[in-house]
Amino acid sequence: PVYFKINGKTIAYPSATQIERTGNPDTKEATADTPGDLRTLDSTKMVSCIKTASENSDFVVVYVHWGSENTDLVEESQRKLARDYVSAGADLIIGDHSHCLQGIDYVDGVPVFYSLGNFWFNSKTQDTCIVRATLDENCAIKNVEFIPCIQRGSCVVTATSSENARILEYMRGISNCAEID
Repeated sequence: PVYFKINGKTIAYPSATQIERTGNPDTKEATADTPGDLRTLDSTKMVSCIKTASENSDFVVVYVHWGSENTDLVEESQRKLARDYVSAGADLIIGDHSHCLQGIDYVDGVPVFYSLGNFWFNSKTQDTCIVRATLDENCAIKNVEFIPCIQRGSCVVTATSSENARILEYMRGISNCAEID
């Protein structure tokens, strides 16, 4: 994990990829001697990493590259990994890989954003977002915000009023246990 000190508190960011479903995946796995990604199709190593992060920090943001591209459907493998991560000590889970927005959920009170869409990926116009989590003095989530944005022309801007309303309505439709107001 990467650790950041903010106002005397330590925030940890463990990160991994679940996109290694083929025999010869595009992502090279890190070893003790070579750089690469932490793989999490089998959650054992990532769970260990999250436990270490939790023991050495006040708040753990798990960032994971998972799911299938170009679908807003959250896979059972993502849901299982989210449960494993929360059990290991995750306080917030942020996902990506689908290149489109996926729903928001809660696992035992922990917010899970399955996919933020594309933030800076190409010039295609599509919906995306920013997540802003505000912590209290004890490093508990005080507020978590889904901020609708649009990727357009290789830039990202906050959504206009009509785009904002449309994106929020869409997210309400694909999110299981989260109320979006």
